[in-house]
Amino acid sequence: MFAGPLGEIGRVVLGIGMWAAVLTSYLGSNMGYGLIVADTYEQFVRGHAGEDDESVRDSMCGRAYRVLLVLFCLPPLYVLFTSWQPFWVLTATSAMFLVLTPAMMVGLWLMTGNRTLMGDHVNGVVSRITTIAAIVFTRYLSYESTVELIGSL
Repeated sequence: MFAGPLGEIGRVVLGIGMWAAVLTSYLGSNMGYGLIVADTYEQFVRGHAGEDDESVRDSMCGRAYRVLLVLFCLPPLYVLFTSWQPFWVLTATSAMFLVLTPAMMVGLWLMTGNRTLMGDHVNGVVSRITTIAAIVFTRYLSYESTVELIGSL
């Protein structure tokens, strides 16, 4: 489409730009999701909240983060080495994040409502109510989407 007005150089530059945008989006989103889930895991599941030794907590968070990063990054790359259609990988990844979104929101609600962790920046009543409404809404959408997916199979 752009080769006509921009020539061959324009097509190559546009292709490199699109590839860079996709790569940075892929890496950035997976790194962000990994950090959110790893921090939630370390703070609430393993119970390292408020630990004095930062190096111990950072190294444990690093291990959890690396495992989660592999789990978030590798499954979508499976399509490159098989005859799978990208549609099914995209559907499976989207379904995973559909389920994880309410869980991440609950973790966010717990972290931002913890006075020891947040200090004076703890959420107020309006923020807590809004976050609870968003959690309920995403759980409802997850339920509806799951029922629709199962019905279509």
